[in-house]
Amino acid sequence: MTDLPCWLKGKAIAVAEVLVADGFCYCGKEEEFCVNQHLELVGDWLIGNWECVIDAITDGALFSKDYNDSENYDSDKEIERIKQLIAKAELDWESCLNEGQLSLF
Repeated sequence: MTDLPCWLKGKAIAVAEVLVADGFCYCGKEEEFCVNQHLELVGDWLIGNWECVIDAITDGALFSKDYNDSENYDSDKEIERIKQLIAKAELDWESCLNEGQLSLF
């Protein structure tokens, strides 16, 4: 699935688009899947990995990226990269929002 869930708003959509561009797929509602219980909070997102899959969740929407075909997969490095990707996407969204608000004054 490449369509984003209709209930996501603003910042969540901006981050989801960055994740999809990085190779994540929207899988559906989190409650419909068995999700790793060891999730870490990054901004408004929860991320975690299970074997060769990284999950990213926000507002009940589950996005996953499969690394089974990756030769040099290092889960710790990839989790850190994804955390930075999410943090940057949220910061970029917030910066653009604030920039637009400042121009109104």
